[in-house]
This record gives sequence, C-alpha cells and structure tokens, in this order.
Amino acid sequence: MKYLVCALVLVAAAVPAVADEPKADDLLKKGLDAAKKGDKHVFLVFRAGDPISAAFDKFHADADVKKTLEKYFVVVPIHVMDNEGGADLYGKYGGGDRGFPAWTILSKESKVVGDSGDTGNNVGYPVEESEIEHYFKEFKKAYPKLAEADVELLTKKFKAIKPDMN
Repeated sequence: MKYLVCALVLVAAAVPAVADEPKADDLLKKGLDAAKKGDKHVFLVFRAGDPISAAFDKFHADADVKKTLEKYFVVVPIHVMDNEGGADLYGKYGGGDRGFPAWTILSKESKVVGDSGDTGNNVGYPVEESEIEHYFKEFKKAYPKLAEADVELLTKKFKAIKPDMN
C-alpha cells in the first residue's frame, strides 16, 4: 500500500507540469498570427525528450541563430508529449514515424512549404553535409534569396552544436 501511495503522489506531481504547458494548436495559432503580422513563415519544430531534440533546442537558443532565424521565420517548438495535441500536429504535418526532431516550414496561410523529410529520410537536426544541404534547400523554398552570410553562420553553428549521445 505504501508503494501505491508513493506512485500516486509521483503521478499527481507530474500531471500539473504537463497541464501547465500550452496546447500545440494554441502555439501554432500564435505563431501563424505572428507570421502574418511580420510577413514571415512558420518554422514548426517537433521535438521529444531525446538528445538530438535537445541539441536542436540548444541550436535554436543560441543568440546568433535566434537572431538570424527571426529574420525569416517565427519558430514554433512543439513537444509532442508535453504540449496537448502535439502528436496530432506531428501527424498532420508529416509525422508518421519519421523520428525526432522533425520540422515543417509553413506559409503564413498554413500551407506546407518544406520539411525535414519522410520516414527514413528525416534530417531532423542536420549534422552531415547532405542533411545541411537539405535544410537550406527547404529554407530556400520559403526564401529563395536567403543571405549567404546567414547560411554560413547557421552551418557553422550546426557543426559546433552536436547532439550529446552519451
């Protein structure tokens, strides 16, 4: 009985943390509204509690990366387990079992412009040269005149911020 009470206390303590997280649909709506106002696209990032998603979070938190991406995009991170409805959005925008992280570029009208790829081809957080090339190929679908200096900065940051697989 003592173990059951401990388990219930732990579950009850965890529930408010998830309940406090915004709903995925609300995050997307807010991002689309900001994209319309700023004449930008939405960079929708699906993540989970894995080391590669953590590296992508670290990449997006970098001040230079953030400043560069904000010229072009409204970045909307969706944690598929913590944001209610996150798994549904993941499914709607390419999900399946393509893995994490995954990302989709949306126009301000919510149309898919580009993404990280399908099952077996998801670049997620690009590390290899071919993955980085795919990342910028998709970006250039949204912004054909993406500044070369921005490409160089983001590439340098990808190479510097590696997933911790330990």
